[in-house]
This record gives sequence, C-alpha cells and structure tokens, in this order.
Amino acid sequence: MNNYCPSDTRGLVESEFKFSFPFNDNNRRDLNREGAPSRYLRDLFEKNEITLSNNARVWVGSRDRRWLVTDGQQNYPIRKENNKLNVYKRPTIGNCALELHRFLEIDPPGNIIKDIDFPRYIQSPESDVITCLRARQKAQLQQFVDQGIKLYCVDATVDWRLIVGLGGEHVQETNMTLHHIYGIPYIPGSAVKGVLRHWWLQVLQQDENFLQQNPNFIKGDDEIDESVALKDSVFLSIFGSQEQRGEVQFLDAYPEEVQFETDIMNPHFGDYYSGKEPPTDNQRLVPINFLTVEKTTFRFVFLAKEQEHLNKLKDQFQKALNIKGVGAKTAVGYGYFRDFKDQTGDTTEELKRQQEEPKRAVEEQRRPQAPQQTPEPRPTQTPEPPKEAEKPKIVVGNKINAIILKREGFNITVQMQTDNNEELVFVNAAYYQPVGAKVKMKVLAVNEKGHVTKVTPG
Repeated sequence: MNNYCPSDTRGLVESEFKFSFPFNDNNRRDLNREGAPSRYLRDLFEKNEITLSNNARVWVGSRDRRWLVTDGQQNYPIRKENNKLNVYKRPTIGNCALELHRFLEIDPPGNIIKDIDFPRYIQSPESDVITCLRARQKAQLQQFVDQGIKLYCVDATVDWRLIVGLGGEHVQETNMTLHHIYGIPYIPGSAVKGVLRHWWLQVLQQDENFLQQNPNFIKGDDEIDESVALKDSVFLSIFGSQEQRGEVQFLDAYPEEVQFETDIMNPHFGDYYSGKEPPTDNQRLVPINFLTVEKTTFRFVFLAKEQEHLNKLKDQFQKALNIKGVGAKTAVGYGYFRDFKDQTGDTTEELKRQQEEPKRAVEEQRRPQAPQQTPEPRPTQTPEPPKEAEKPKIVVGNKINAIILKREGFNITVQMQTDNNEELVFVNAAYYQPVGAKVKMKVLAVNEKGHVTKVTPG
C-alpha cells in the first residue's frame, strides 16, 4: 500500500498489519457484495481481538483486490497480496481536508488516478473544532459591532444534501470545498454572494417597471445584459461594480454540526460522452463516488454600515436559498435550504453583553468598599479539632498536569495526575510532545463522579 501524500508525512497514515486469512470463492463473494460484514468475517476479526461495531460496513475499492471495513471510527483496509487477504488498521486523520486531498491510498502505486480508492473513512469533524472556529468568527463580529457596523445573522438547514466545489481540482475528479486549515465543509462568502446576485438578476427579469425603463436588459431568450442591472440602485448598492464597492459584506457560512454522506454518480453512456460510441444500453457503467453534506445547519452572516441595505437583502436571501439553491447539482435536489431562523437579535445581544462585561468589572473595582465594623468580642469557647480541608473539585476549564503514555498516529494517550489517575485519549495532528513528557491538559468534560472524561492540550 502507498499513500497519495508527501513522503515526509506519509508515516502519519502508515497502516499497521493485523492478520491474514485465505483468499477463496466464499471470502471473495462476502467482500464483493458490500454492506454489513458476514458472520464469518466478524468471527475472523473477533479471533484476532478486533470487535466490529453494529455500524460496520464493507466497501469495495476494486473487486477481488481491495476492500475497506469501517464503522466511521475504526478503519480496516483489506488487500489481496500474494494470494492472501491481509487486514490492516489505518489510523484516522482528524482533518477532513488532509484525508480528502493528501492521504488517499494507492495500490499499486502505478496508475494513480485509476487505483485510488474513494476515502470512505473520512469522519465528521469534532465539534470542538467547529466551536472554536465559530467563536473566532464571533470575536470578529464583536470588532465590527464596536465600530458601529450592522449585521444580519440567520441559521438555515440543508433540506437534503449539499455539495460545494464538486468541480474543483482533485485527483479523483470530484471534490468538495473544505476549509484549508480546519478541514470542515463551509460555504465561501463569494459563493453566497454569487448565488444571491444571480437570483437578483432573475428577479429583475420579472420586474415590469425595471424592464420598461431598461428595454435592453434582456437581449435574447436566455441572455441578459448585466451592465444594465447596475442601473438598479438597490442591486448596485448591495453587489457593487467594477467602479463602485458593494455596501454589504458576505462572510463565510460555517456549519453547526457536520454530517457527511457518500453519494454516487453513474454515467450510463461513458463511451458516447467521450465520442467513441453511440449512446447504447450495453456500455459499461462506471460509478463515481463523491462526498456530500447532509441535513446540516449553516450560519450565514452579512455586514453593512447602513441597516437599510440589510433589510433589502433579507427580502431575497431566503428565497434564493430555498428556490435556487447553493452549490452543484441543484437541478436534481441538492443545495436547497429550509428552516430559516433569524439569529440577529440574539447574536447582537450576546455581543453587547460581552462588550459591557469589562466595563462592569472596572466599575466594580472603582466602587467604594463599605467600612469594616469592629466585631464585638465573643466569649471564649473550647476550640474544636481542625477539620480536614476539602480538596477542590475538578471543573471544566481546569488545567491539570498529565504524562503522555502512548502515541498512535494522531491518537495520544495521557495519564492525568489526579486522585483517579484517568487515562484518556485525544486526537491532535499538530501535537508533537514525546512519550513520557509532562504536559498540561485542559479539562473539557467531567462526569457526575468527578472523573475527567475529555481533555485537550492546555
């Protein structure tokens, strides 16, 4: 096995050999039919101390050659090598962009495009990553609000599936727009602006007053003169032109929680599209997998100096996403949104509270303290024996000493220096402390018994 990634990072996804079993007709049929693993395959994994979850599935990379057994958490590639079936354990990469673009598996390493398996082992990004990114955006909004900038904030949910960037450059010729640092799917602000601008042009085509004043706007059945649209003051003020800046800023739309789903295209007439044969029903079907986001909520944010520009934009934004859609394959149901929830009021109030907190803290410090009264003497009492001081409880946000016990790819095991000595695993691609190092861990979760259950580098 090899990986489509730079040689100096290839060790990060080096698969670990687990066990082998015979290649015969029964095993070949079990693997080639895809779906839930057979009882025989589950027993083989059990004998080698590997328990497959109920969600495990078998995917075919190349019939009779390559397969993948995965449950979304653990990934076990199976390869036919020397007339045996070898099972490997592949470490997972927390960054989805790296998985999709840099750590694709090749077997054999000859014909790259033909022999790369679709990365079905991509996992949804951890909620902590999205939380940090949205907190960063909120901090940016705070700066804008401090300068008197107005905002319009709305949450909307994908009605079915969404794919943005399907036609982007990729070795498998199907792609998805993922954040180049955080690796999460998002909708670039330029894409939001483009969709809304195109929708607005369609609205102008139905505006009789505008058409009467600008008869040259429509040049043909499917052709318009976009330069004429700039004569509409609302259109010009929102989107701008080559000579004038638009008054509205379109920010990137980030998800609340990501749910990936693998989809498929199945061209029936490949030879016809390539110019080799007529479109006949005997041509070989070549399924093409691609990655989508399913039923995910995104937050859209718009900024402007004047509230009137945002008010005009609100009228058309929801219609554009609900009727026109965003991204690729909107003609077959992708990219439409529903359940629009205006979050402008809640977001603005939260930003105001954050802005006022430092002022209140300063006022509390400046407020004069009440004079202390001399306490009246009390009769002498026999002192009670000193009580044992209670140990402080561990709460979320505490930073606690820990020792790194083990590293497996990006999975890092640490032992917390607490009364319970919890051993916890966290995932971090950029954490390079060696085994045995003494480090600080930030507590993310504590159970009812006071045991630490989740940490991140402090």
